[in-house]
Amino acid sequence: MYSGIEELARQYVEPFRLEANRIWSTYPPLVPRLRVVAALYISLGNLAQGRKDEVTGCVEDMIYQSTAMGWYDRNHRYPADESTLEERKATSYTAWGVYNWI
Repeated sequence: MYSGIEELARQYVEPFRLEANRIWSTYPPLVPRLRVVAALYISLGNLAQGRKDEVTGCVEDMIYQSTAMGWYDRNHRYPADESTLEERKATSYTAWGVYNWI
């Protein structure tokens, strides 16, 4: 979105989109939080670039992944691999970002 008003930022738009797409397609079963973050950024970037048809798939994936991980369940318990404070914060911030976007 910033690239619309700042010429220097435009050079980073396409490489960033390609990297986010690579992460989104590479990490589905392995790192679900990273996949959700990639989908979030892809959808925001595609929306800013007028690629509305690509936004829907990303948003649907974000909703599916975050709901499947129990992020919006009042009784959600962090799995053993998210026992550190940093992991819990990363999940919480990601869940809040998705919630605000949808």
